Amino acid sequence: MSIETDMPPDAISKKSILVNFICSILLRSAPDAVPICEAKYILPRDPTCPYHPLSKFTRKAAVADLIETAPVSEGSRDSLPNQAPAPQTWEPWELDIPGRMERFFDEGEEEESDGDSMPVRQNPLLNRHLLSTPVPSDEVFLPFLCVSEQDSIFDLLSSALYQRVGCGFKTPLVGLTYHYGSPAVQLLVAWLEDEDTDTSNGRLPAVHVACEGSSGLGTPHSLFNLCDPLDALRLASLLICLPKCVSSLRELGAGDSSQLNVEPLPWRSDFYPIEDGCDNSNDYVAKIAVWAKGVADAIDPVER
Repeated sequence: MSIETDMPPDAISKKSILVNFICSILLRSAPDAVPICEAKYILPRDPTCPYHPLSKFTRKAAVADLIETAPVSEGSRDSLPNQAPAPQTWEPWELDIPGRMERFFDEGEEEESDGDSMPVRQNPLLNRHLLSTPVPSDEVFLPFLCVSEQDSIFDLLSSALYQRVGCGFKTPLVGLTYHYGSPAVQLLVAWLEDEDTDTSNGRLPAVHVACEGSSGLGTPHSLFNLCDPLDALRLASLLICLPKCVSSLRELGAGDSSQLNVEPLPWRSDFYPIEDGCDNSNDYVAKIAVWAKGVADAIDPVER
């Protein structure tokens, strides 16, 4: 990317400036959009297989600076207090309502003890949601703009793309990223591998992210310096065009509402389908060995 990384140690984060800038513009150009600040979202699982035996030791969630979303369905709001409408801006504490997480699991299912090695089965409809707290019956919100720091933007875009394709939306996604302390913002465009990718074996489509690199012939057009009024104006012009993405998502949802009745792609890292024969200790050890070899090959792909 073109964002400068050599910042003084006492640099102050420009996150609040960027988030307020984006929200202020989209509040006027896309009033129906729902911005979620400091959004805790679920990371995607291993794209090569639906489950690996060490998954319970891996990180399941991360926090994004801002996710701009569009509602595309009329889900149940029974989980919200007093049938209140969804707020225009959601904060993590507003979503963490006591008792919501208990609805993820089947009725009558016993709680998992500390000695259990396998997690319980979860509702597949949970894969239609990006955040870590909503329940499957909640209204589906699809992201059309993701904002996060440079070291976490790829995870955020991956989760958002998998959630969208799980709901039947396969269009590219726009992202904005920055480096801590820098006033520069980089534009990214992300998309998934072609729709013919076979997911029957548990694999997830590959994620592609494009950004304009520095060619030495001037500042890239996809780089915006918020300290420069002209760059701030260019970024504002870009944001004003984003409501077209909201309209496109709603048109796709209205045109093919049957997609929301299909079991979504199981992409969430906290979603564990129960496999046959998972109690076999020999099979469990073998899976650990295969996973460890895959990690070693990814670090050092040279044939051993």
